[in-house]
Parts: sequence; structure tokens; C-alpha cells
Amino acid sequence: MRRALALSIIIICGGCVSQKDVRQPLQEQLVVTGRIMGFALDADLEALHTKLDLVEADPKLEAKLGSPEKIRQKIERIQEEKRSLEAELKALKDRYPLDGEEH
Repeated sequence: MRRALALSIIIICGGCVSQKDVRQPLQEQLVVTGRIMGFALDADLEALHTKLDLVEADPKLEAKLGSPEKIRQKIERIQEEKRSLEAELKALKDRYPLDGEEH
């Protein structure tokens, strides 16, 4: 009887996973996603700063690249979005911490 009960428990619990088993891949995905977003936003900001430098150096390019004020507004908007996304990423990491991990 005990053997049958033990065998039943092993079969039933064989597919069970711990919170760590679920949270660790989530944490890893959050880190990768955060890095990708960071690289993309940094590249976009760098391109906008280059565009701003070009327009300021040669005002004739303003017709094709946009006014310096519009470019500055885009830079500011992307910086705000980057801060917002970083805060959301941190909130997700805090919400799903690994065992023994504090944020």
C-alpha cells in the first residue's frame, strides 16, 4: 500500500515545478528584453543627436532632417520613454524575484 501511495505521489508530482523554475526563465527573459530595448533606444538617441548636430552645423539640411526644436522634442520624448520602460522592467523584476533575491 505504501509503495502504491509513494508511486502515485511521484507520478502526480513529477510534473510540478517550483516558483524558481518558473521565475528564473522569466527573469532571464526580462534581462535580455531590457538590454535589447536599451540598445535600441540608445541607438535611436545617438542618431537623433547626430541629426541635431548636422542641422545645427548646416541649416540647409533642416528641410530634410527637421527643425532643431522638433529633433530636441523627439530626444526628450525618447528619454522619457526610456526612463518609463526602465521603471516598468524594474517593477517586473521586483514582482517576480528569484528565491533569496532582493531588489
